[in-house]
Amino acid sequence: MKNEVEVSIIVPIYNVEKYLQKCIDSILNQTFKNFELILVDDGSPDRCPQIADDYAAKYPEIISVIHKKNGGVGEARNFGIESAKGKYILIIDSDDYIEPDMVEAMYENIVKYNSDIAICGFKSVSESGNVISVTKENLQTGKGLVLKDNKEILLTNPAPWNKMYKRSLFEENKEIRYPSGIWYEDIRVTLKLLTQAKTITYVDKALLNYLWREGSQTNNKNCNRNVEIIAAFEDIISYYKEKDIFNEYKEQLEFLTILHVYITASVRVLMIDTKHNLLKEFREYLYNNFSEWENNKYINELDKNKKLILKLLNKKQYFLIKAIFTVKNKLKK
Repeated sequence: MKNEVEVSIIVPIYNVEKYLQKCIDSILNQTFKNFELILVDDGSPDRCPQIADDYAAKYPEIISVIHKKNGGVGEARNFGIESAKGKYILIIDSDDYIEPDMVEAMYENIVKYNSDIAICGFKSVSESGNVISVTKENLQTGKGLVLKDNKEILLTNPAPWNKMYKRSLFEENKEIRYPSGIWYEDIRVTLKLLTQAKTITYVDKALLNYLWREGSQTNNKNCNRNVEIIAAFEDIISYYKEKDIFNEYKEQLEFLTILHVYITASVRVLMIDTKHNLLKEFREYLYNNFSEWENNKYINELDKNKKLILKLLNKKQYFLIKAIFTVKNKLKK
């Protein structure tokens, strides 16, 4: 292992035997070479542990493997963070893969502007390799952005996999770690880390390929676990109030509640059960915490599809929403 590692790339692994090699190969094929790759086997029951060990044996100067009991992706990420030696951290999901210049582009950006976080765009791809969509954030490039002057940063995708972090950001905020064994761990961490970053930069390239697959948490059929989105937002709101910044970012937090609790979580639930009691619970949570949410300025910036879904949710037209998404999901394959 290099003595002075610039970037630590962390890949939590669980039950992704079909996809893992493509993920690892995309990292090894980077144009940027001064990195370590930490593979965290989260007690995977398939051949993933052996695949990881085989790569480590072949690339011992670059790759290290951590084998641990299953504790969820959040705990696996934490293990990787604590083991990282690089000045910067990149966290990639093991079923995704990255463009050859991702690490180089992110590294050059975060170093140039001496930022704590760099964000990039991403592509959603099907298992057959088709590009479903390209997501780029509406952020200014060419400078370090300060959150209080660019509050829309909070509205970016909350996943960790399209971000590079200064490792010191985790070291200085040890209370911010990924929770274990629960859903929606990304949003809990990202929305806290963004408030602690001195500056944030944006790379206007789609550098990560996010795999849309049936077995992911996004498409998980365990309907009841979607209630954990409420716990996630309770945690976030409590943090913002504790730091005395809730009022400053109330409008952004309100919109995030609309988007993630009312729209996204509701759709996940109704795709399984259009009569589930969580649909009522999500609606009530939004109204109880943000009674005037319908006046939120960001609603006008939703794309036409989300505006339609929001309108149908307000009318409780759950069967129609399910029909729309059933057709859309078939087209993604």
